[in-house]
Amino acid sequence: MKNYEQRFTSFYDFGTLEVTDTGPGAAELEIRNFDASWESIYQMIHGWLERTVELAGGRNPRVAFKARSWTGDPSTVYRISWDAGS
Repeated sequence: MKNYEQRFTSFYDFGTLEVTDTGPGAAELEIRNFDASWESIYQMIHGWLERTVELAGGRNPRVAFKARSWTGDPSTVYRISWDAGS
């Protein structure tokens, strides 16, 4: 998931993204200083995260919003979890 930070800056020259490992098969991804009115891009990132986990070998990816900047939260935070591949 840490590589996602580099990928993000390849697409966007504004905003910051931080990935935090929260345990085996789990991480949180936070996007700050990004246009809060772009709810659709946050939904697209949600799907990209699920697919990224699958491509990396994780099974049963789960992505949920922990915070949503477009509803007034200071940042958007995704809670990501998956089953380890065999």
